[in-house]
Amino acid sequence: MEHYHRKYLHAGPQLLVASVREKFWPLRIRNLARSVVHSCVNCFRCKPTVLEQLMGDLPPERVTFSLPFLNTGVDLCGSFYYRKNRKAVSTKCYIAIFICLVTKAIHVELVNDLSTAAFLAALHRFIGRRGKPEAIHCDNARNFRGAARELAELAKQFHSQQHQNAVVNQTANDGIRFKFILPCSPNFGGLWEAAVKSFKQHFRSTVGNSVLSQDEFVTWLVRIEACLNSRPLTPTQTIWTF
Repeated sequence: MEHYHRKYLHAGPQLLVASVREKFWPLRIRNLARSVVHSCVNCFRCKPTVLEQLMGDLPPERVTFSLPFLNTGVDLCGSFYYRKNRKAVSTKCYIAIFICLVTKAIHVELVNDLSTAAFLAALHRFIGRRGKPEAIHCDNARNFRGAARELAELAKQFHSQQHQNAVVNQTANDGIRFKFILPCSPNFGGLWEAAVKSFKQHFRSTVGNSVLSQDEFVTWLVRIEACLNSRPLTPTQTIWTF
């Protein structure tokens, strides 16, 4: 086995098994092949064990038991297009993704444009259906610098200082605190970034580049929201019954 391992230029376990079986048929050849490859010094040096990144502790909002959507993360994604009717011109819109920091439940809202009033309207619809959150976490404007034009426009409108002040002042009367993550640190918002990725995956797989009517568009948003909320929160285990 060591001869064939060197002959085939330090072949891996699968190639080593296939090459040896062309002439011989040893017993327990897979275990023997793995042992030969793992004991090879050159192979070990070519594939060194990489140290894993030490991750920090989760914030208290992620690990403290609370009601759903009491601590919420929000992010905007887009742009998307829909028609108000079949003969109308396509209208640009955006999607607001609200995610609970504890249960990871997702709420999807349609935002007509990037104005402050449109976002506040989507926020009020979210509060009316899910309840008033205690704190809302979102990205910082500088996270989107250097992105494409659409993302730059999205960041300029949604995360501008004027927009932040208007949203904070409006929600302060309701007792809602806005928390903006640090600039250039998207890992602080990985929870809602993953939610945006999951939403786009379902939307592109089902709708694709089709331009739907407004009713169809909203229907697909609700169906995708239901699909995302139906996923298990922990890895599923197969239970064998006899």
